[in-house]
Amino acid sequence: MEPADHRPALARRLVEWAALTPETADRLVADSRQSGRPLVQQLIDSEVLAPAVIAEAASRVFGIERVGEAALEPAPELLERVDPDLIQRHHALPLRWRDGILQIAVSDPANTAALDELRFHAGLPVAPVLADDDHLSARIARLTEGVDGATDELVTAARAEAVEDAPVPNGEDDTPVIRYINELLRRAIREQASDIHLEPFERHCRVRFRHDGMLHEVTRPPRDMADRLAARVKVMARMDIAERRLPQDGRLRFETESGGVDFRVSTLPTLFGEKLVLRVLDAAATALDLDSLGMDADQIAVYRDAIDRPHGMILVTGPTGSGKTRFIEYMAWKLQRPLISVACNEDMTASDLVGRYLLDKDGTRWQDGPLTTAARMGAICYLDEVVEARQDTTVVIHPLTDHRRVLPLEKKGELVEAHPDFQIVISYNPGYQNLMKDLKQSTKQRFGALDFDYPDPDTETEILVHETGVDRDTAGKLVEIAQRARNLKGHGLDEGVSTRLLVYAGSLIAKGVDPRAACSMTLVRPITDDPDMRDTLDSAVSAFFS
Repeated sequence: MEPADHRPALARRLVEWAALTPETADRLVADSRQSGRPLVQQLIDSEVLAPAVIAEAASRVFGIERVGEAALEPAPELLERVDPDLIQRHHALPLRWRDGILQIAVSDPANTAALDELRFHAGLPVAPVLADDDHLSARIARLTEGVDGATDELVTAARAEAVEDAPVPNGEDDTPVIRYINELLRRAIREQASDIHLEPFERHCRVRFRHDGMLHEVTRPPRDMADRLAARVKVMARMDIAERRLPQDGRLRFETESGGVDFRVSTLPTLFGEKLVLRVLDAAATALDLDSLGMDADQIAVYRDAIDRPHGMILVTGPTGSGKTRFIEYMAWKLQRPLISVACNEDMTASDLVGRYLLDKDGTRWQDGPLTTAARMGAICYLDEVVEARQDTTVVIHPLTDHRRVLPLEKKGELVEAHPDFQIVISYNPGYQNLMKDLKQSTKQRFGALDFDYPDPDTETEILVHETGVDRDTAGKLVEIAQRARNLKGHGLDEGVSTRLLVYAGSLIAKGVDPRAACSMTLVRPITDDPDMRDTLDSAVSAFFS
């Protein structure tokens, strides 16, 4: 028998309580060391003690708060920040905020890997609290039972039948494939994912959601069901289910309790099957209000009248981060037209806009550029920072911006007549321009122009409160800092602090980052490299956030 002093503190405590005999404690400690598993996990798996006894002992030994079953009710906004797969894999549940720290419920306080990964994915400081393992397991199961329950059904179906090239269900709503896809779409909407990726591989298949630009794996359906899952989505999107060798695009509408949500569906043949990407197009979540952008009432009236005219050509100017791109997004949403955006750069040529011949295994083929595509389909073509492109790029748009409304494709010998709904919008920042980079008058005078500037302080404060969730006092301080920085434009700063940067700062502060650190990262460092100017701006920040 191992000397009592050599036993881990948790084992000693359980022996002192007479919850374990010394022999049993020594056996469990030896098994834990041999397997490399934490002692708490070894105790839980051995089932020699009730989970409540293990949790109480661990709480006292490790000095960590123990919470009851009623406390295992996480706030919905916290669940949206953490991948459900992480919750299951690490057996850890985000619970609530306390003093700027995210509390994570675990049954094993030695599970530091879970805390580290959740801290990384949530982007927040975390601290553990202890929960009884049976209570925690049941709560996590209830939270994640939707897609995982459907996955279990798929596993059963895959084992029960040969599914290769099986007929695709499209009528019965109670088949495992249909239930799985429906639950997947519901979960993506509920978690506010922007994309769903269904990806087959040689030995497995995975589903990933995109949140804030980052892809996270959420589940792995059976590999044998990948073709049927893809086929089911293609049926819903009214695509050709027999065609598996060519890319396809489609659209589906999924009805929920709160209304319908549209998805744009794209398929791409791969070595192991068809990869699918579903873009969530929730109009209710992405609707933008033109009145919230801080524009003058007369500008809004002129704009709303102009966009209803068939030859709408608009020039938008204003400083960086003042809302130009968001304005164009609203314009496309208001008109219910596709938006094709092009970020112009100094290497961009006319061919990049119009199109070019490409060489593939079948020889040469013509590929339309974004401008040609927009002209054919009646989309809005948005050329952002157009003056950065070479001058031949702007010349090609001239025939599209007068009475002709045509686009010559010289390499093809084709004259494309623009769709009646086609529009061109161009934008640039006048503060960056010089004699070498400016639009010709012959180009400027083909457009109606709108000038943007930063919103007035009250409107900008409202924008920050709405976009970031910070309180009004914090938002007002950020706007005051921005006003001071903008007064330094031309006196050491090339550009002032934009509304976009204020939103970044507010978002970090709302996540628990120290306000001075958040402002330094987003309002000071990005706009200047000069040490003296940085010190000046840091001092302004400290005056508001001491």
